[in-house]
Amino acid sequence: MGSSASADQAPALEERGLAGSDFVAHEDSSVPSMSGPMRLNKKQARKSRRQGPRSAARAAAWIVRKEAQALLTAAERCALEDMPLSGGFIGHRKVRLAATEHDADPLQSGLVVHHSEGAAEVVDRAGRLVVYRAWQGVATEEANDLLTAAAAYLGQVGVKPTYSVSKRGAFAQYYFTLHKDNQPPRLSKYFCDHAEVAHELARRLAPVILLVSRIFRRVFPELHKYYASALDFALRNDASLDALFYPFASFALNMGEVICARHLDCTNLGPGLCCIIPFGQYDPSSDCRIGLAELGCEVEVAPGVPLWIPSAAFTHYNTALVTGGAWRGSAVFWTGGTMFQYHELGGRMVSELSVTERSEYQAARDSRIAAGIARFPERSPV
Repeated sequence: MGSSASADQAPALEERGLAGSDFVAHEDSSVPSMSGPMRLNKKQARKSRRQGPRSAARAAAWIVRKEAQALLTAAERCALEDMPLSGGFIGHRKVRLAATEHDADPLQSGLVVHHSEGAAEVVDRAGRLVVYRAWQGVATEEANDLLTAAAAYLGQVGVKPTYSVSKRGAFAQYYFTLHKDNQPPRLSKYFCDHAEVAHELARRLAPVILLVSRIFRRVFPELHKYYASALDFALRNDASLDALFYPFASFALNMGEVICARHLDCTNLGPGLCCIIPFGQYDPSSDCRIGLAELGCEVEVAPGVPLWIPSAAFTHYNTALVTGGAWRGSAVFWTGGTMFQYHELGGRMVSELSVTERSEYQAARDSRIAAGIARFPERSPV
């Protein structure tokens, strides 16, 4: 993918996080050689071609600096490997309630990752990076604007939400999912019934989807590769499928009083991640903390800033709005765990395996979970 960019535009691209090896400046090579203004244009084109790679290199260096300066917090209470991850492809269903003795108030335990413009990382007891909050900049400000506009668009077209009440809470929840249940991967009925709206959302949110994918690839490279390969496999097997939120298969936009009760996304990939982007108008220090109960920590998240969490492994929630006039929605990207199972079984169902194959599949449970956990980056002890 190419993008035309001058040296003067480089800082903006750098802050947006959209510059890099895929964004190399170029000019039209068809500029003819002649005198006067055209000769000047050709000279400028040569200069721009020289500056393009340098601008991309500066952008990449800026991103690396931002991510290297991430605030690192250690959550010593537990590790991803401590959580029941079923067969390695889905999470578990036991929600950690607030009243348990092991679930101390994060404010008292001191494990609150406070708001800042920099990135933040939370590592578990085993030293694995399990939570990542992106840095704040021009790209996240644009993401907030685009998501706010997307919510307004849904309101304008008058599409009914997939759910108004669920285990997550009482607010409008619009789900556009590519999933696998007891059949090969398919688009949900809601997605199919509102395909035009889904495509329009993807078009409007293209910079947000790109931002999510690129940060995911840089920070969690092995997980990004695993997600992309599972989705690619499904697409190769069925050309009718839509992958609008790549490398994630599914997307949700939540609107209204988006206050999520404690829950687990138990059908998501157990040793995997979902990406949450709160949006709206609020003070992140008082109006938006996303908590992970078993880890005993809460992360303050500014509008438009992506956050990655293992939503099938750790009970999670968000806090209420307390500032007058504040409002908050959220966007969520994820892939169902059985999409990965479908890929690793070569496009077959478990019921289609031979007796020997099924026995081998069941015996490999622990190794699947270990391989999944190993895809999370290791960090040095704090």
